[in-house]
Parts: sequence; structure tokens; C-alpha cells
Amino acid sequence: MALSADAMEPARSASLPAAVFQTMAALFLCAFFYSGFLPWLLGEGEYLGPQIGLVFLFALMVTADVNERFLVNLVLVSVLVLAFVGLGLLPHLTHGVANPGKALALILVLVFAAFAASYASSRPWMVSATIRMIVWFAGLVVLGALLLGLSRGSMGEERLSGEGGNPIWIARAAGTFVLFQFLHGFRRTSWALVLPLAAAGMLVILLSGSRGPLVALVLTMGIFLLARAWTRPSLLVKSAAVAGIAALIVIPLLPPVFAERVGSFVTGEFTASDSDRLHMLSMSGDLFLGQPLGRGIGSFATHSRHAYPHNIALESLVELGWPFSMFLFSMLALAGVAGLHVLGRKVNLMGAPQFLAALFFYSMFNAMFSGNLTSPKEMYFAMFALLLSFARSAPRQAAFTPASGGLQR
Repeated sequence: MALSADAMEPARSASLPAAVFQTMAALFLCAFFYSGFLPWLLGEGEYLGPQIGLVFLFALMVTADVNERFLVNLVLVSVLVLAFVGLGLLPHLTHGVANPGKALALILVLVFAAFAASYASSRPWMVSATIRMIVWFAGLVVLGALLLGLSRGSMGEERLSGEGGNPIWIARAAGTFVLFQFLHGFRRTSWALVLPLAAAGMLVILLSGSRGPLVALVLTMGIFLLARAWTRPSLLVKSAAVAGIAALIVIPLLPPVFAERVGSFVTGEFTASDSDRLHMLSMSGDLFLGQPLGRGIGSFATHSRHAYPHNIALESLVELGWPFSMFLFSMLALAGVAGLHVLGRKVNLMGAPQFLAALFFYSMFNAMFSGNLTSPKEMYFAMFALLLSFARSAPRQAAFTPASGGLQR
């Protein structure tokens, strides 16, 4: 299975207008993925307008460059999107729509993720350009977060976030940056460059005090190593040894803000945030059992002071019911199988498909700890792309070549 199409496009990546086209398309897609970084987009009602603008600009650009494969891909994913929307409407037939803005946002995310994945699977340079843009963006977030912490003069004493910002978004981007550096190290790249960059990203995660992105990062790294262990069993042993040594060094140096949040689980003295999450877990179970077909999107907020349970699996079950949830879980599982196949390939160079597969796992795991159904946009994009790779396998491997910005055979 591969995310790449049959034909590569060396001419497109060679000219300046084509390079500008690629960069702009990737920029719009990346901006859509991480729109939560803009404070004025955080509100459920306000953020639909600007995101629709991003979608429109991206669609306007790429529709002049469509091919037959894109149209075939679009038909395939359109069936999935229609199934999502149809199943998601079932609870609203009896309970109505509790939050129309959130319903429209979820439909927008699914439709655009499917559209973008269809295009990326037909134009392989789009995968490389998007990955590159995401890494640059995440790197800038890491740098900005470190400068912010230094400017405050209280590094590690309080959670790292911008004015009115959410530290989880910062940690989420930093985790993406660390993940890329981790995979980058398997591309025969000097670890002397990779390790300092990964350490900077890890420091930002710890300073943010966010546990979800860190757990998601560790789980994704573990999945990658397990996938590769089938061909290189010694890799798992070496990695476990390195991880153990690193833990012995890092644990005593943990920033106070992170040590306090982790220590609450060890001592059993839960913070207010921990108690809230445990309460939301219990409440979600009761709400689902009381109405297995779902209570309508946005309905969780009518039973809790929180808008969502910070776990898309629970949120999906409570608000959209078991038919929608089972379909979503099945699609995520199929995409996960395709992702494992991509990560386990016998290749010397890590390809853009491998980075995208790892991003899928990272975003999916993180969505089990933070955010709501509309938050993990890159997860939906990667899911549709991996499902297309599952449906249309290519016989040869595409390798990521940063110098050309494209996928080459």
C-alpha cells in the first residue's frame, strides 16, 4: 500500500510558479489543521467563517489541477463522508441539534479532509509539501514557546501558554515536531542535529504541563518501533535501552509544573483537572447507556459545565450514538492497519507516507485526551489518505526527498 499515485511530477516541482503553488496549497491546508492556534478562531460560532475561507481558497487553487485519479478518489471518500453524515443525523431525528455550529464544523472538517486527501493521493507532492509545512510551523511554535518562557523569567513554574491561549495546542505542535525529528533520525541523518531539536520540542511539552501529547508521542513512537521490529528485532531492544537511560536522566530534571501534574497520579492526590476528567468519564458512560443512539451533537454541554469530555471516543458515543461511533472506530482501525503497513516497510529512507502515518497515530491518540470531534483535523485527513492507500495499493515505494519537495520513486 502507498499514499503515492502512479505518476510523479518532476516538472511541477522544478519551476518557480509550481513551487509557489505547492507552498500556498500546503500553507492553506496546514492553516486549516492548526486553526485552533488563532484565538479568534477558538469559539465554536466564530471560527466557521475563516475556516470556510481557507477551504474555499484551497479548493479554488487545486481544482485547476485535478486529474482522473483525484475524481476516483473523491468518489470513494464521498461515500464515506455521506455515511458519516447520515449516521450522525440519526440522533437528531429525535433530539434535534443541540449545537448547530458544531454540527456544521464537523461536516466541514470531514468534507474538506476528504477533499484534501483525495487531491494529495492524486498529487504525491502535496503530501511532502504538507508534511514540510507542518514541521516548519511546529518548529516555529517550539521556538516561540521557548522564547515566551524565557521572557517570563519563570520557566517551569507555571504552564507555558500565550495570553489566553491553550497550552495543549502548544504541546500538540511540539509533539509533532519531536515525532518528526524521531523519524528523521532513521533517514541516515546526523543524530547530532536531530537530538538537540527533539530535546527542544520535548522541553516545550514538559513546560506546557500537558500530559496528553506526551502520552500520544510515546505511544506513536512505540507503534513505529513495533512495526519496524518485524524486520529489525534488535531495534526494539536498543530503543528500550536508550529510552530507559533517557528516563533516568530526565525524570529528576522534570520542570515543577509537569512533575506536579504527573505526581498527582502517583500520590493519588488528584488536581481539580484530574477530578473533572474522572467525573466526565463516569458521566459519559451513564449518558451513553441512557441513550445508546446518541443525544445529538453538542448535547454533552447540557449535562456538564464542560463542552465536551476531552475524548473523541466518549464524545462520539454520547452525542452521535453507537451507529456513528462504530463506523468511525472501524474507519480509524482500517486506517491504522494501513498505517502500520506503511510504517513497517523495508526502506532505508523514511518517506512522506511514513510521516503521515505516524501523524495519524499521534493525532488519534492525542484526541483521546484533549479536544473535541472537530479538533483533530489532521487525523481525519490522514485517515482518508490511508484508507485510499488501503483501497488502492501501489507496487513500489515512494521516498521523501526534501531537496526536491516531492515524492520520487
